[in-house]
Amino acid sequence: MTILLRQKINIEGKEKKTVKANLEEVLRKLIAFSEDFSYREHESLFAFLNDKDLLEKLTALVKKINGHHLPKTVFVIGIGGANLATKAIHDALSGYGESAYDAERKMIFLDTVDESVSEPVLLHIKTLNKKEDFVVVIVSKSGETLETLANTEFLLSHLEARFGDIRDRTVVVTGGGSKLDLSAKEKNISLVLLPDVFSDRFGAFSPTTLLPMMLYGYPADDLLSGAREVFRKFIGLKENISLETAFAIDEEYGRGHNIYDLFFFSPRLETLGKWHRQLVAESLGKTGKGITPTVSIGTTDLHSSLQLVLDGPKNKITSFVSVHLSEEESIGDSLEIDALSANVTSKSFSEINNAILQSVQESYFKNNLPYFDIILSDISLKTIGEYMTFAMLQTIFLSKLWSVNAFDQPAVEEYKTRAKRALE
Repeated sequence: MTILLRQKINIEGKEKKTVKANLEEVLRKLIAFSEDFSYREHESLFAFLNDKDLLEKLTALVKKINGHHLPKTVFVIGIGGANLATKAIHDALSGYGESAYDAERKMIFLDTVDESVSEPVLLHIKTLNKKEDFVVVIVSKSGETLETLANTEFLLSHLEARFGDIRDRTVVVTGGGSKLDLSAKEKNISLVLLPDVFSDRFGAFSPTTLLPMMLYGYPADDLLSGAREVFRKFIGLKENISLETAFAIDEEYGRGHNIYDLFFFSPRLETLGKWHRQLVAESLGKTGKGITPTVSIGTTDLHSSLQLVLDGPKNKITSFVSVHLSEEESIGDSLEIDALSANVTSKSFSEINNAILQSVQESYFKNNLPYFDIILSDISLKTIGEYMTFAMLQTIFLSKLWSVNAFDQPAVEEYKTRAKRALE
């Protein structure tokens, strides 16, 4: 993963001593707690990268559930941090929306509560022939999330109606003492408990993500190896691009740039952008502070929002995320419609995409719009692990610069309480 800043940020001379001391302290904590397998602090989130015992337990559970055959379908019930990392990984590797591959094996996510989601699920259930064709993973740290519990009742009731007892095809990932924990133990359903001190939006390398990934057949260590590589590389005050970009965002935020546009030049990475959006919004939007994250997809959104960016309010900082040029065939030269020169038709889609991106960045530079450029070597578990680690470190550094707690979400709990009362 290559990250380029328009200008070098001088960390040593730019910031006040107290701010630098705070950043040094958080770096020390992240390093120290990366081996804290008791997970007693929020900063222990990177211990998941090195927890061999946990990985062995998850591997054994996957073998117990899957046996010698991968399931046709993995249902993942959860919302927000409980499922976004898993969905980002699956959509990137298997295609998203119109770019999705028509594969026989599927990972189906139940997050929101709407008939447009539930009806296709019911149709899919009819394609399953036996209970070994599927696994259900229920993910909720609190065990209280209304949407997750509603989708759990919905999905399990319909699967039970078709296949009978499906407890051996169900696994729960939750916090100790939650309703889901107690119910799973009572019904003898497979259970993975999360640490008491745990923020699921920082759980990309925790069981909330690793377990459904592994049940589907993705190799967890590919994701973890990319994450470990970036963590080790970006954990000092010098040559730390996560920290440098955090300083760049903070500097532009002080100049009135309060929108952070995550501009992905690959539709397959759209959900990765949504994962990053949640990370930024829920971690940093507190006590009147915060930067609004948006997700744009190239080249599509050049034809919807670029006019505003270039000629509207100068209030955005942009992170361009693209994939290194790959070896592809040329787009071809139609005999019926001669619309492009031979020089263009001899190019691949990747080359055309890259030429457009460079042109857009030149326009940003000309208009003095702040941006940085992230180039992934490819779309793989390893590079996704790299990007997620970079994003989490950047967010933690920004929280320290803005003196907010990156790991809580007090305002979100209010709607959850009101919704439960409304339905009682």
